[in-house]
Amino acid sequence: RERPAVPREAARPAPRPAPPVWPKRHTVVGGETLRTLAKLYYADANLWERIYDANRDKVDRGLPVEGATLVIPAP
Repeated sequence: RERPAVPREAARPAPRPAPPVWPKRHTVVGGETLRTLAKLYYADANLWERIYDANRDKVDRGLPVEGATLVIPAP
């Protein structure tokens, strides 16, 4: 006599990773430049102007002010 088949649980798809949340915030430490921050957040140092445009008041002589919290806009 055969046993009735036991229903298997349906395979659950892996949860999707949450999309990145923009804008981000970054507190500047010594030695950082707009180019290094663009490389860190956008993987492209040439996008430094996006960070500059969002933080003109926190940039002095082309460098972000140490200790300032910058807004990092969406790429």
